Order: sequence, then C-alpha cells, then structure tokens
Amino acid sequence: MNGSYGGRFYSYADQFLRHLPVAEGILDTRRGGSRRLSRIAESLTGFAAMRNQLREKLECFPTSFERDLSRYELDSVGKLAREHPGTAQLSVEFESISVEKALYGYEVRYGSQRPFEFEHREHAECLAEAFRTRGRKTLPLKEVLSWRLPVKPEGCRKLLQIQNDNRRELARLRDEVASQEAELNALVYNVYGVTTEERKVIEGFLERYSSRSAAEIAENETIPED
Repeated sequence: MNGSYGGRFYSYADQFLRHLPVAEGILDTRRGGSRRLSRIAESLTGFAAMRNQLREKLECFPTSFERDLSRYELDSVGKLAREHPGTAQLSVEFESISVEKALYGYEVRYGSQRPFEFEHREHAECLAEAFRTRGRKTLPLKEVLSWRLPVKPEGCRKLLQIQNDNRRELARLRDEVASQEAELNALVYNVYGVTTEERKVIEGFLERYSSRSAAEIAENETIPED
C-alpha cells in the first residue's frame, strides 16, 4: 500500500528511508568511508542517467537510430511495405508478433488484424522489433507507416545489430549498477553497525515494499544475460 507526499505517491520503504537518521560517519567528509560513499553515489547517478538515455533510445526504435545509419538510404514503412492494414488504429498482441514467409514476401503478424508484407525479410524483422520495443498495445497506423527503415537489406541488418549492441550495453550498465549498489549497501551497513540478522530484515522489507518503475521491471525481464 502506498502513501502520498507533496502530490506524489511513494512506498513504505521510501518513507522509511526518508526519515532514516544520517550517521555522523557519512556526514564527516574527512573519513575515508564517507568519501567512498560519495564517489559511489556520484557514479550511480551517472550510470542512472546513461541507463535512462539507452532505455529511451531502445524504446523509440527505429526512429532513434537514424543518425547511426547516415551511410544508408532510408524510406518509410508505408513505401517499403507491399501490403499493410487498412484500419487507422492497430491493436498489438505482443505474444503474437512474428515474421512469417508469405506467398510473395514476408509478413509481420502482430494479432488478428491484416499483417504488413515486405519483399525482404530484413524489413519485416525491423518492423517486428519496433512493435516489440515500443511496448504499446495500440498504435496509429499513420505513425507506423511514417517510421523509416534502410532501403537495402544490409542496412536493416546493421540497424538490428545496433539495437542488439545497445541492449548489451544496457545489460552491462545494469550489472555495474547492481555491483556498485551492493558495495554502497555494505559501506552503509558498516557505518550504521548493522548486524547480519538486521541486514536480512532490512533487505526483506525493502524487497517487499520498495517501488520499481515499469522500465526497470521490463528491463530485467527482457534483457538476456550474456
């Protein structure tokens, strides 16, 4: 259950941390532990900004990667597709997104509506990836038709490679953040003199009640381990 403060919602764990007294060992900048805590906190802030930028870039595929494709000619999905739905609004079923061989090309299936059809499989794969990463159950057809893809298949392969490279970088940042957070927690526990049993209680409480954004949940579910 959540409470509210200043017009915004926050969890019981957030309330607990907000009112936690700050130990003298953290405030005293002359101590090595305090300086180390400060460096880790600054590093985590930087990593968080980088993660947010990468998430936004991944979620806006393929539009966000046009600068990386300057050597390739681009054209809109509307012009590259042989066939496309006639309805103004698309209903996307994520479990149904797939690329299938059709009689005259390759279809992108995304639910019960009429599929998109392309001459080249690579174009179909790019559109399927865009549906997956946008994470929206409804999309205006006009918006989808305006997305631009490389005209040649090799350009599409490059686009998909860039997307995968960014996914791996996001996974690396996730692991780096987890490592630094663990070090930060250990330092804070030491400053406050928290015992092993007390640590278990605190971590159990935070795991149960702390809030996580939808982006963080999606990231942990969709980014594979190397």
